[in-house]
Parts: sequence; C-alpha cells; structure tokens
Amino acid sequence: MLFSAWIKEVEVLKEEVRTMLTSATLKPSEKLKFMDIVLRLGIGYHFEGEINDIIEHAYNTYHDNNFDDDLFTVALRFRLLRQYGYNVSSGKLSVFLIRRKQKFYYEGQHTRKLIETNKSY
Repeated sequence: MLFSAWIKEVEVLKEEVRTMLTSATLKPSEKLKFMDIVLRLGIGYHFEGEINDIIEHAYNTYHDNNFDDDLFTVALRFRLLRQYGYNVSSGKLSVFLIRRKQKFYYEGQHTRKLIETNKSY
C-alpha cells in the first residue's frame, strides 16, 4: 500500500520534470542548467528523449549570437555538447578571455592615469 503511493508520487514528479524540460517558456540557457541538474542527480536516464532534444537544439544554435552569452552558460553548453559527443570549437570560450584581457588593460590604463593625476597635486 505505502509502496504503491510512493510509485505514484514518483511518476507525478517525473512528469513534472518532463514538463519543465520541454517547457516553451524556459530560455534555452535555463533548460541547459536544469538539464545539468537532472544529470548530476543521476536521474537523466528517465528523460533521455527530452535531454537529446535540448542537446540537439543547443548544437543547432551553437554559432548563433542570440543565445545567452554569459561565461557560465557558454562553458556549460560547451561541456554538455562535448559530453554528448558533438565536436564543437572552444572559440566561444576564448572570446571571454579576450574581453577579460581588454578589460584588465583598460582598467590598468585608467588606474595609471589616476595615480599620475594624484602625483601632480
């Protein structure tokens, strides 16, 4: 009796997760993050079809610039695509390194100007 109640609850929860993975209201980056959580929990085998759809969409839009461009999302998408056997370039990751170097260079120049200005007073 108690065991059958647990099984019913598990089925309800699985359906809820499946709905979230296929939700049209979630952004692609949110789906990837949620998918990663499901995989890390070790329950991804219940949702193989949905996960494959998300991965395929991530691969098809890999070179689009309208995907969320924060470093975490780009790195997550790169890791998951590689994990699922897609051969993708790490070029998107290097864009963040270039931006970071430019930022540090700019901040260094700005700091140097402030120091020179303070010395003149």
